[in-house]
Amino acid sequence: MKTQAGCRLTSLKTQLNAVRRSNACKVLGGTEYLEDEAMDNPLISVIIPVYNVEKYLRECVDSVLKQTYDNFEIILIDDGSTDSSGKICDEYAYNDARITVVHKENEGQSVARNIGIEYSSGDWLYFPDSDDYIAGDTFETLLKKAVTEKADIVIFDAYSFSDDGSKVRQSYMSKKDYPACSGKEMFSALQKNGDFHCPLWSMFYNGDFLRKSNIRMIPGIIYEDSVFGFQIMMQASRIAHERRTFYFRRYRSGSTMTQPEKRYRHFHSRCEVYRAVRDFCRENGFADKDYAKEYIIRCAMNAVDTFRLVEKSEKGKCKNEFEIIKKEIKNDGYYDDKLLQLRCSGYVFWAAGKAVKKVFG
Repeated sequence: MKTQAGCRLTSLKTQLNAVRRSNACKVLGGTEYLEDEAMDNPLISVIIPVYNVEKYLRECVDSVLKQTYDNFEIILIDDGSTDSSGKICDEYAYNDARITVVHKENEGQSVARNIGIEYSSGDWLYFPDSDDYIAGDTFETLLKKAVTEKADIVIFDAYSFSDDGSKVRQSYMSKKDYPACSGKEMFSALQKNGDFHCPLWSMFYNGDFLRKSNIRMIPGIIYEDSVFGFQIMMQASRIAHERRTFYFRRYRSGSTMTQPEKRYRHFHSRCEVYRAVRDFCRENGFADKDYAKEYIIRCAMNAVDTFRLVEKSEKGKCKNEFEIIKKEIKNDGYYDDKLLQLRCSGYVFWAAGKAVKKVFG
């Protein structure tokens, strides 16, 4: 039974993992591919943050254990659960040597996933959510695609469903097949066709590429994958696309994304996402590229629009931040999206501008 109390990481384990990988790898186009025995049987690290999901956790973990490709490790990060989730994690670790559990105080999914990366030994990394599940041949198919295409990342489709049977509007199904190409080219093509979906669970990552990128999740916010997904794609030398549904995304009441009392947190997080994406583009010298500008504008629009969803009882404490973010957006001179500028001036002006644009183009 492998469990760790607290979240202090052992540098020795990290160093040993690095040595093991470096002794078995060669470099091909920016990504390291394993030779000899490791090439035939690379290890996949499955990192799962866990917080109060006792009702769904077994389905998630079981879907990993039932994979047709079985050389994997599961790292369960119990993020201070107050229900029986932690005990369920320990039960799985007791019965399967491939499973490690880390118990820690609650700090959010971003911190949990970052810790999981440091604990991981895998040549490939995957990040499912603990209330969702994956198809049985997910790892076998994605690993084959990744090696064949010499890809840093493989992206794929997901199916959304609701816990209560209601219709889910969010779709993660791609409209077409995309040939393997650079990260920037892939992002541009996906965004152009409305197919860019940034959740961590929709991507299969080469471990060495991800670790060396030094890109990690931003602590303390939600929508962190809106930043991480964009940044990691910008760093990728090659991304492959598998147009198949491997992931099953559950929408449920009480989750981080649906709790109404989190609406202020939603707004604040959207503002931080905008700033992080904008600054990343500036720092890396492509903020003037069309694909980057479109995504920055999208993040800005999300931040401004989310303010309208904040409950009246909470609007007062975020009104000042709303004025600040509007000013920031207006002062960013290379954003020439008129609808965004109008939206910052007020919802009525934005709606009128949108109607005019629809009529006259």
